[in-house]
Amino acid sequence: MRAVTLCAEIEALWGPPADDGPVVEPHQLSHLARPDEQALRLAWAAFCSPTRDLVPLRRLLAETDALARIRTALVWPEQTERQLKAAPIWRLTPDRLTTAAIQRDLDRSIAMARAGLLADPALHEAWEVQRWGAWCAEARTARFFPVGLCLLALARTGGVAEERVRGLMASERCEDGYRYYGKWRGIPPDADDAGLALQLLPFCPDQRDALQHTVDLLRQNRHGDGWLPTWLEQGLREPTLPDAPTWLVRRCAAVNARALLGLLDAEWPLPEGWIQHSVNRLAQVLETEGAIDAYPRDYGELLVARLGTRVSGLEDFCVALGRRVLATREKDGGWGSPHATACRLMTADILGLDMDPRPAALYLCTRQEPDGLWPREALYHCPGRDHRQHDYATRSVTSALCLEALSSASTALSASAG
Repeated sequence: MRAVTLCAEIEALWGPPADDGPVVEPHQLSHLARPDEQALRLAWAAFCSPTRDLVPLRRLLAETDALARIRTALVWPEQTERQLKAAPIWRLTPDRLTTAAIQRDLDRSIAMARAGLLADPALHEAWEVQRWGAWCAEARTARFFPVGLCLLALARTGGVAEERVRGLMASERCEDGYRYYGKWRGIPPDADDAGLALQLLPFCPDQRDALQHTVDLLRQNRHGDGWLPTWLEQGLREPTLPDAPTWLVRRCAAVNARALLGLLDAEWPLPEGWIQHSVNRLAQVLETEGAIDAYPRDYGELLVARLGTRVSGLEDFCVALGRRVLATREKDGGWGSPHATACRLMTADILGLDMDPRPAALYLCTRQEPDGLWPREALYHCPGRDHRQHDYATRSVTSALCLEALSSASTALSASAG
């Protein structure tokens, strides 16, 4: 009855916590994970500690290879199968059990992440505040973009009050739409902020009229070849201050992708072929230059993948991206960090890759911190002290990405279980 013992170990490790009684020691499960001896020893040490920490062993067994070995070990003879069908242990078949257990972990992690992000209505931790002097002798604060990213993730994963989206859009809007540092005219409005505002519009549709000038700026500033520049400097109602800093001109495909995604999400009426003209230019730039400059590559490629599934012209890029996503996944199920794993997990789902999402989902669950958030990781470049480049990073925005990724994995698992 090796299979029955193995099922009991799986239930003890991944099943609902027992109120009383001894914990079944996972000897057979550990044998299946044996190729990584050092990690196994550490996992056993945690398991045998007074607190019975199951997380390291769960993480070890979340590897794709380990799950495959579990499935192989539970292929039992026909006679045993007939006997087990009448017994409660039959419900512990590997795919059903591991999927149900991971689904419970996902549900808990998603609820914790949402609670962590909603705990502070203003999301102060997400703000970027500049106080170092020079052009920000008076403190400059960026709220719309980072807070908007958090609200967008919350809206996509179960809803956020429409009043919160409306409040952000109304309070941060200036005469020319959205500038990164609020209403300070020392920085031009940009295509990234414009795209995010349009992505938020479906969750607050009464703001459509207020975004007309933003769309007009995107159209007026687009280059003849279809490229959307980062800075929108033509046709402003309130020109940038004459003594403003000279902002670095970044040629970023991800900024283009977000602006185009925003127009699509908002279902904004445009002349026939307008979107496709920009997509064609974007595909050329990706092929010849790469040009994902303002963001880490995994995040920029996520935006392009989202666009590529909704328009034509990016098929070759998406095929190559899918191969790269599958080839770079590590043995622990992730891609090196929670941020990268969240981006790659969502990319795999968007592209419809043949990939089991459970290892990556467990990777994210086991790296979530007690308050429901994840450690901060760099998302985009911003000015630093004394004119040095700095990378914007907050726990709130990293956690918003992880929340979206776990939600997409949860949906995929529910669909496969159904």
